[in-house]
Amino acid sequence: MDFGNLISRAFEIVKQNKFLWILGIVLTAVSAGGANLANDINYSSLSQDLPPEVGETVSTVFKNILHFLASIPLYLWIIAILVLLILIILSFMLRLVIKSWVEGALIGAVCDLDEGKESSLAASSRQGRRSFKALLWLNFVPGLIFFGVIFLSGAILVPLVLFVLPTSAKILALILLIIPLTLVILIASLALNLTLILAQRKAVIEGLTPRKALFESFALVKKHFLEQIALGLINVGIGCGVGCLTVLVVIPFIPVVLLIYILFKVSPLIGVPFGVLVFILLMVAISLIQGIFMAYKSAVWTLFAREIGIKKTLQPDKPVQTGQNMQKYTQLTVKCKNGVE
Repeated sequence: MDFGNLISRAFEIVKQNKFLWILGIVLTAVSAGGANLANDINYSSLSQDLPPEVGETVSTVFKNILHFLASIPLYLWIIAILVLLILIILSFMLRLVIKSWVEGALIGAVCDLDEGKESSLAASSRQGRRSFKALLWLNFVPGLIFFGVIFLSGAILVPLVLFVLPTSAKILALILLIIPLTLVILIASLALNLTLILAQRKAVIEGLTPRKALFESFALVKKHFLEQIALGLINVGIGCGVGCLTVLVVIPFIPVVLLIYILFKVSPLIGVPFGVLVFILLMVAISLIQGIFMAYKSAVWTLFAREIGIKKTLQPDKPVQTGQNMQKYTQLTVKCKNGVE
């Protein structure tokens, strides 16, 4: 397979169709969280630079907050936890629905564009709407089963090792279990991810049910495993380049941050709005880079799927009339012709 041609076609499609950038930005937003910037802050050095009065004030405020939290009745805590869990579940499901919709839109749009057809944000959105149920199933059910099997296996094996085997055999048993199980989980996870990549495209392009798409895609993975691994490694390399580009975009903002700090010291009314504006510009730049890369990844995998035989099948919008329906249709046609004559 000519990976160079595949990658250049994907980049060309994404470059010429800006609406794919929008879909990529949305897909990036709902696929994963941002970086944990809080881990990069050196709190110990920061606390040393603060005057002792600040530490005493923070301690007093912290104690007051703890006292307030302790005064809240237990039933309110239970209600708050339940509401929080419901919000988390709803948020997860909403993100999953949007993710499935946008994935379908990207796959359908790239397929049409590669065939020389026109596409747009509205047209691709309609394609995403038609296929999002199948993609929703593929994005949720296989992963749920996979992690469920891992959980059940751990729930059976761990008590067996800890409570059934003698003490002298526990360490050896854990070593003999952990290494092969870790390898099995890694290989199974890789196979599942590669299968889902193709299954999503089979569901959108060929209109298959999610289960049929999953089984047929697994057969394709066995035939094209090394090619998928090679393309995945190429994408990892391109992703590293995108990460470096993101860093280069952030570097020019460092002196701007110092300027914002000076402006804030002079006048908060000037520093705060300017800081918010710079932050928005930085987030837009980073989101654009990540969105274009996400659109490229979806495009190159869609083109790969087409290269290995995943093609559109002709599906008439209306069912073909057969039997009695066809006979009635023929009689009506004859009557119409006689009437015209």
